[in-house]
Formats: sequence, C-alpha cells, structure tokens
Amino acid sequence: MAIVIEEEKGGVSFGLILGWVVILGIIVIAVYYIFFKSPELLDSTLNSGIDIGPIGNIVDVDPQAIIRDPGFSARHELIAQPTAGTTGRANPFAPL
Repeated sequence: MAIVIEEEKGGVSFGLILGWVVILGIIVIAVYYIFFKSPELLDSTLNSGIDIGPIGNIVDVDPQAIIRDPGFSARHELIAQPTAGTTGRANPFAPL
C-alpha cells in the first residue's frame, strides 16, 4: 500500500495577482512610450541655438594656410578603396 503525501492546494494568492498586474502595467507603459508618446525633447534640443561666445573670437583659422601647409599636402591614403570581389557561382544549385 502506498502513502501519498501532497501539499494542500490553496486558492490564487494575492502575490501572484499583484505580480501579473505589475508585469501587465510595465508592458502597457512600454507600448505607450514606444508607439504613442511624441518625442518633445528632440524638438526643444534642435531648436535651441548654440552660442560659442568669446571662444569663437580666439580661434583664427586661415583655410589657405592649411592647404599650403607641407604636412597637409604630404598626406596619403592609408586604406585602399574596396574592389568588387567575386559574388559567387553562376548557378548556386549546380553540383560542386
């Protein structure tokens, strides 16, 4: 004869319901912010002017002096331009 010992099954616990409500709330809030909320911060950031103030007066750049500089004209390309490689076989289903 076998003895069966089981834990008594209770009803739905309050913690389980609260956990599901919290998870559902997080999902609803995430969907709202991803799909329905307009990004107001971006508009205010792009429309604000940047004033460099007195720093702009300190820097004096002469473009012709930069172009005539021997260090500027001694530059060379370190990375070669990419070339077109092979794209595969003419018939990919043909036996090897």
